[in-house]
Amino acid sequence: MERSFGEAHQRAFAGLSGDWNPMHMDARAARRTPAGFPVVHGVQSMLWALETLLAEPVPGVIRQIDADFARFLFVDDEAQLAVTKRTDTEIRAELRCKGARISGYTLRFGALPAASPFAGEAGTIAYDAARTDPLPLGWEEVAAAAGTVSLGPDPVETYPRLCAAIGRARVRGILALTRLVGMVSPGLHSTFHRINAKIVEDEAGVAEELRFRTVQADERFQLVTIETAAPGLRATVKASRRAPPTAQPSSDVLRRDFRPRPASGRKVLVIGGSRGIGEVTAKLLGLAEVETFLSYASGHEDAEAVRDEIAAEGGRAHVLRFDALADPVPQLSALPDDLDSVYFFATPRIAMRGGAGFDAALFRHFCAIYVEAFGRLCEALAARGAHPVTVFYPSTVFVDEAPHGLAEYAMAKAAGEVLAADITRHSQTVRVISVRLPRMATDQTAGMIAQEMPSTAAVMLPLIDRIEGSIAPG
Repeated sequence: MERSFGEAHQRAFAGLSGDWNPMHMDARAARRTPAGFPVVHGVQSMLWALETLLAEPVPGVIRQIDADFARFLFVDDEAQLAVTKRTDTEIRAELRCKGARISGYTLRFGALPAASPFAGEAGTIAYDAARTDPLPLGWEEVAAAAGTVSLGPDPVETYPRLCAAIGRARVRGILALTRLVGMVSPGLHSTFHRINAKIVEDEAGVAEELRFRTVQADERFQLVTIETAAPGLRATVKASRRAPPTAQPSSDVLRRDFRPRPASGRKVLVIGGSRGIGEVTAKLLGLAEVETFLSYASGHEDAEAVRDEIAAEGGRAHVLRFDALADPVPQLSALPDDLDSVYFFATPRIAMRGGAGFDAALFRHFCAIYVEAFGRLCEALAARGAHPVTVFYPSTVFVDEAPHGLAEYAMAKAAGEVLAADITRHSQTVRVISVRLPRMATDQTAGMIAQEMPSTAAVMLPLIDRIEGSIAPG
């Protein structure tokens, strides 16, 4: 079976589950997370998978449902459900997208155990049905979290087979798990990793709510294990508190702590200047008295905020949309013919490989931007006329030693380096400067590898001075 989940599916599921975490619902907020784009609720894809599996007869009564969420499934991406094992006691299935394993599900069958008592004292958090604001808990709050979450509406119209198989109350309990993780604890800055849910015998006289308490917390990885209880359901979930969005230094802070050399009269395009390294670069250029054109692909409001900061410090900046995957010629036509330099910070989602072995689709995903789009841009710049232009191509230190899961990313960046050198050798007007940048704090790299990171501004300032002509090329 194949299925994609669009924005309408996201809204419907959020209404049913109560999980309105902006990582799933708000494109602007999602781009400031490691995912970089709205992602499908893991429990939503899981429940669709279970409903699909139950279209055929199963060997008995469902007594346990396990799921792991290995990778993000992005909104509108096509996913495939495949059964990997079927016996008299269990069914295993995987959700895959573009050949990569997204999630795994296991249904186990047999007699239902009696409901075990929920250990622990009542917690301090009572998250009621009316709330739609995710809690922004800090680590210490997450590590000690305990309380209750209200159950949502009747899910029978959306999941009729699953409701018939395990009961409506238990499906409501499963839906409350995504509300717990996405809205309560870890809450706003959360990632869901695993569910182990036991179906237990019916319980009489219990409250219609999900009770929860954190039973294990690993501060190093910001990982928590949470025990839960709902009518007819006992589940353990694993989730992590991800890093909050990375705030880059403001223009006034940059003016105080860094002193770009004046390069007035220069005209510069910063592709991808709405956030991250491109944002800092655009702000430093503004302080260097450069007329800056900063582009965005989807973050229009973020780009305007950067422009306004530059203007507040006396700089000149303009905002335009630039899609690196589209034809650059008509997009460049809105810019002056005498551009002096271009900074290429366009990037796709920096997805990591989920399994072992080379992922050709992931390699092509990176090459589409870092090689093909970059090459088309340089060709279009060369065709604009005789005015020389310097292009900055940011490579990565990962080329030297790619961390596990990032080989395809490093390979694409290395291919871009080769292309950059070739363009410089053969073009009459386009010179490319390629530098392997260290890992710096950005939304996409946050949490990728634990290590001390240099300041983005400290790395980019000497490169800007060099590219804009204050320091002779070395």
